[in-house]
Amino acid sequence: MNEEDILPTLLALAPSARIERLRRHAQLIAKADELADWYETTYRRANAVLLLAITEAEKTAYWLDVRPTVTTGTRVRQPFAKANADRKRQAIASHALWQRKAATLWAKHPGMSATSIARLIDPKHVDTVRRHIHRPTKIK
Repeated sequence: MNEEDILPTLLALAPSARIERLRRHAQLIAKADELADWYETTYRRANAVLLLAITEAEKTAYWLDVRPTVTTGTRVRQPFAKANADRKRQAIASHALWQRKAATLWAKHPGMSATSIARLIDPKHVDTVRRHIHRPTKIK
């Protein structure tokens, strides 16, 4: 939820409720007290300058809420970590398949190089396959 999404819902609240919401942040308690006094002295009328001051304080509160996420990047990194894990899982399966095919081809053609075997497995991705296959060890 970004700033543009949260502001319309906050604006629908009464000014006194909006001021009380600011008190949950230690950094904004003094500002909330100041705004509450201002609201009481304006005879509970919706003064445009007061509403603007409340909105600015709410923006500060919003950034206090999202600052840990913004500075650490967890909101950004978590989806990438999941996508990377999925890609790694698929790659491991592909590597195992290539290795099985390579083992059967090396059993038939023991003198072939890794590049030649990789070319037989996947002609489009020879270098990638070559890096991930290994000649089976000879049993003595």
